[in-house]
Amino acid sequence: MGNNKTQKIHFLYIIGILIMIIICLFTFNFGDQIELVAYISFALTITSLFLALISIIYAFYSNMSLSQTLSQLNSASNKVDESSNKLTESTIKLNQQIENIPVLLKSLEGKVDNTHKLVSDVYNKEIIPKDASTTVISKEIFDKFYKFSSPSGLLALYATYLSFKTKKKFSLSELEYSTSLIKKDYTNGFLVACSSFSFFTRKDYSEDWVIPNFNEDVSENIKSELEKRISEMDEEDREYLTHEKKLIEDFFED
Repeated sequence: MGNNKTQKIHFLYIIGILIMIIICLFTFNFGDQIELVAYISFALTITSLFLALISIIYAFYSNMSLSQTLSQLNSASNKVDESSNKLTESTIKLNQQIENIPVLLKSLEGKVDNTHKLVSDVYNKEIIPKDASTTVISKEIFDKFYKFSSPSGLLALYATYLSFKTKKKFSLSELEYSTSLIKKDYTNGFLVACSSFSFFTRKDYSEDWVIPNFNEDVSENIKSELEKRISEMDEEDREYLTHEKKLIEDFFED
């Protein structure tokens, strides 16, 4: 590697010396030939003019390229400024929206509070329907109702009657826990249907059932209809339902 580098250096300066010798020989041999010198001078002049023309053209082309580059740079700069302005506007809008978030949250909180209050008022509002005790219900409706009601439904209605009679409130969860026949979901649907028929009225829609009014005709027949349904069953079911009826009565006697 080092040897090749040294050889290149020797080659260059040897070539340089030879060129200088050739130039000197041409100068001494042909210096007195005026016509040759004039030709060479003319050729050099033409060459200089040609090179000058090339320089001018190159300078002009370079100037055009520079102008285009500057124009592109200026356009890019304008786009950057435009993007910067848009980013600034977006930042300002975002800041405004961020500042509005607490206000929106406060407004939403107020609406949620109002909704909760409305739901609470509706849920806890005391019901003031017409007096179920004086509502006249036809015997045909009673007969069909007793005929097609399930034993657990009649037992639940009997429990509602005992609640009215003893003035003791109850919850469906308590009845479900005290007996094995009454199930909360079914009993709730059955008693809501009975309330729609004006068999009784509830004080409110809370978890506890308070029965301020009970239809007189229903109160006179519910116990006898329940006992009639029990008597129509076979011995095993009769004993089971009699036991469930006793549990309900004990619940409201405590």
